[in-house]
Amino acid sequence: MKKCISLLLAVIMALSVFAMPLALAAEANTGSAAAEETTVKKSPSPYFLIAKGDVEKSDYQRGETAVFNLTATNRSGRQLSALAMTAKKSRNLNGVLMTKISQLTVDNGQKIEVEYQLSTKTVRYVNNTFNAIENAISFLKGIFIRITAFFTAGHTKLITFNIDGQKVYVLVSFFGYDVKDLEEGEVPSTPSEPDDPTNPDDPTNPDDPTNPDDPTNPDDPTNPDDPTNPDDPTNPDDPTNPDDTTNPDNDLVITIDQSDFTTTENVAVITGKYECDNLDTISYEVAPFFYETGSSATGEVIIDGENWQASIPLKPGDNVVSFKVSSRDGEEKSAVVTVTYEIGSTYEYSEDEVDYDETEGVYYVNDVITISFANGTSEEEIDEVIRSINGQYVGVNYIYNSYQIKIASRDYEELWTLCEELEEDYDIVELAYVNELVEEETAVAVNDPWMNDLSEEDWLDDDIDGSNWGLEAIGAPKAWGYANRMSRIKIGVIDGGFSTDHRDLKVNILSKKNTPADHGTFVAGVIGATANNSIGTTGVAYNKANLLCYAYNGTEDAFYDGLAKLVTSGAKVINASQGWGGTHSSRWIKKQGNKASLKIAALLEKGYDFVVVQSAGNSSVDSVNNGIFASIDSSNCKTKTGVSVNDVLHRIIIVAAAKLREGSMISTMYELHEESNWGSHVTLAAPGDKILSPITNNQYGVAGKTSTAAPHVAAAAGLVWAINSDFTGAEVKNILVLSTTEGVEGHPFLNLGKAVEEAVNRTDGVGTLRAEFTDAATGHSISGVSATCTAYSGHSTEALVGKVYPANGSWLETELPAGTYTFKFSCDNYISLIVSFEIKFGETTDLNNISLSKEIGEGQVRVVLHWGNERPSDLDSHLNGRLADGGNYHVYYSEMGSSGLAWLDVDDTSYEGPETITIDMENFTEFTYSVHNYSNRNATSGESGASVLANSGAYVEVYIGTAKVATYNVPTNRMGTVWNVFKMNAAGELTYINTFEYNSNPSTVGYAY
Repeated sequence: MKKCISLLLAVIMALSVFAMPLALAAEANTGSAAAEETTVKKSPSPYFLIAKGDVEKSDYQRGETAVFNLTATNRSGRQLSALAMTAKKSRNLNGVLMTKISQLTVDNGQKIEVEYQLSTKTVRYVNNTFNAIENAISFLKGIFIRITAFFTAGHTKLITFNIDGQKVYVLVSFFGYDVKDLEEGEVPSTPSEPDDPTNPDDPTNPDDPTNPDDPTNPDDPTNPDDPTNPDDPTNPDDPTNPDDTTNPDNDLVITIDQSDFTTTENVAVITGKYECDNLDTISYEVAPFFYETGSSATGEVIIDGENWQASIPLKPGDNVVSFKVSSRDGEEKSAVVTVTYEIGSTYEYSEDEVDYDETEGVYYVNDVITISFANGTSEEEIDEVIRSINGQYVGVNYIYNSYQIKIASRDYEELWTLCEELEEDYDIVELAYVNELVEEETAVAVNDPWMNDLSEEDWLDDDIDGSNWGLEAIGAPKAWGYANRMSRIKIGVIDGGFSTDHRDLKVNILSKKNTPADHGTFVAGVIGATANNSIGTTGVAYNKANLLCYAYNGTEDAFYDGLAKLVTSGAKVINASQGWGGTHSSRWIKKQGNKASLKIAALLEKGYDFVVVQSAGNSSVDSVNNGIFASIDSSNCKTKTGVSVNDVLHRIIIVAAAKLREGSMISTMYELHEESNWGSHVTLAAPGDKILSPITNNQYGVAGKTSTAAPHVAAAAGLVWAINSDFTGAEVKNILVLSTTEGVEGHPFLNLGKAVEEAVNRTDGVGTLRAEFTDAATGHSISGVSATCTAYSGHSTEALVGKVYPANGSWLETELPAGTYTFKFSCDNYISLIVSFEIKFGETTDLNNISLSKEIGEGQVRVVLHWGNERPSDLDSHLNGRLADGGNYHVYYSEMGSSGLAWLDVDDTSYEGPETITIDMENFTEFTYSVHNYSNRNATSGESGASVLANSGAYVEVYIGTAKVATYNVPTNRMGTVWNVFKMNAAGELTYINTFEYNSNPSTVGYAY
């Protein structure tokens, strides 16, 4: 008998391994955590308790197993069996973690330690896919209940506890015992005869008809037939009951059509449905990545009937997108989907695949070439090209549409010839090239931090000297004076490796691998060493840079993968202190320009804006020989659709190295570093001699040449952009170039102080306000309007609030400092109008037609429609009202209405309005107001014309007597041809409707009474 029982238990345990799930609703747990006290578990006899437990340590690394110790208590002292779960990664059911089961015994000592081993590399953002996980748990739980019931007559319980605020679900089986939750802190009583199943006085006896836990007891709250059971589907209070009119779930629902998915596009189109009777908005938010402090992206979805659609900008990796539907009474519901943006991976070469070409003086991978295909090339066409050279696909970058193809080993010239033949034979091949190894400087001498070298005066006088001479030379302290005007900016660095634990430097590593190296750490430190922390050095960016760093393996393709990863992760400036030594053939220079320009163009084509900053090189030759971006000019620049040669060239900054002129340490005159490259491709010169910066092992080093000059300029570009995020990359480069004050052997020298001042001046400079004034009822021009500034937000020191700007006839045109304004427009016999707008430097803000409505009589209402977009040319006003005598009344262009009821003052058919309707409210019990897109009235769902109304810039103003009581702006995220705007009752009470629908028949537009 005992053998049979043992065999049965063995079978049970084996089956349990496959049936027991553990789902962790959490991202990787890397910090300290503690399991919250769970609800106490009760069984007939003995009692089994799971109490509070703690994590073993607080410094878990990614991928390591975290162990949580929970205490299990046997109150009766009776021995029983329990299960401990060890998390094990599985790809089943979208990544739900399966569990490895081990049996633990609760002995007579009352307590036992139960280890729950939770993998820190958990399901991808499971906490944001709650519904999918819950469904998976329910499914697997059902399987386990059936198995244990068949073999052991046991019960399974879903236990929930928290780790650092994240829910964790654990299924636990208690063989042979019922399981019930007790209130927190409740101590279960021990029955007098717990083992007597026939004892009628045993309150835990499942067959006791008075037992509240008896499932047949009508008073059992868990009885599905109990009318008070909230889970009873016939219970009107059951939240799942569709007939429960008070159930909020019946009023507000949002669903997503897609489950988690992977894409190679940088924008994901996600669709779904919603239910909401009084919809306010449907918005989305992308969870921040580890290098971000706020949301990665936010916005509103496009709503089309009961459907919605959103175009979500993605960053490489897992983008956790939350969609939220909100009602006007404040209720909200959410749904989540994870979109993985895959940009590809680079082939990892081995040392025996690398050869050296003496003619060009470059190292290259001898058995891999890279082919960039034109947009729209099919997989079949790509496969055909690869087969034609007996190649094998080993790597890809989807942003550039470039593929790495492994072929038989060849020498450099043979690879070149093959690439040229592919470009000639296939129109779909935009570029084919040999994958070369990029060189970098590595020598950095150790020196002391400059806090031991400088006194306070070294930051205050005009002497350019000391170990901080480079910062003084570029006017950095002057630029730092505007720090309160700067936002944080992402600056990317591509290099060989970076120190992640330097006390004076914070970096965010975006590459999969990173081996700390002096050169990369030094370059990053010039940009972003922490300022004002009383140690080490000060980075040029003065605590305004969020450093994103990519460590690459030395090949060109790995370098360009880094460029793509950094730009798509939000970096606006990319520093590349890399290149080649010596001189090279014109053919090599042309191909370098082809490669680099095509990469920039591909990123610009996808909507990214940035500048790349590269060192000019250190061979004392023309900088075109340094390759990458330094080789690009108008003759070898390749572009993409919608991207011009100038678009590419205006994003490139090449930097030469300057030093203090020998024998003049207090001079402001500089000369090129003796090893610096030069030439017409050089954009700027910057400090590149005896520069101090952090290196590995918490040390500091001194170095020079162009690798140290480039990060000065990269940080400067970042600070210019930090002043005004609306600048384009081309504008940032232009500001840096135009702000130089002296030359270094024909090369402009960086002046950061002046560049930041120029950025401030352009941001705060004047723009032009322009407006024309018309009568809202007639559309005729009116004069005598005065414009008064009632509010201003900007950086001008001029007293602007209260200032009056008189019109010249029916026109107002005046210059204003950049900023955000509110103006009050007033004219005799007209209702004053308040308008807010923004003035930008060098731009004209045209308010178009400012329509003023004449004062109306007591008991009258006027509705005025404006729109500011040439598309559509004709929007129509529609009033649908219920008259006091019970009749219906529809006013629109075909039924102009009549005096004493409601009438259309003017019907504008050729541009921006206004259209006005005047209503005598004494004759109405209520009315609704709608706007019809007559120009695109036949548009249907999904057609381009269906979005024109939302993009028209339309707004509706409502006046009662002499006061404007409401302004409604058309929502920009809707589709439809009719906008039902608002409802008003006889008491003048407004209700915002804000719904869209499709209607091609003007006579039936609006609410019917």
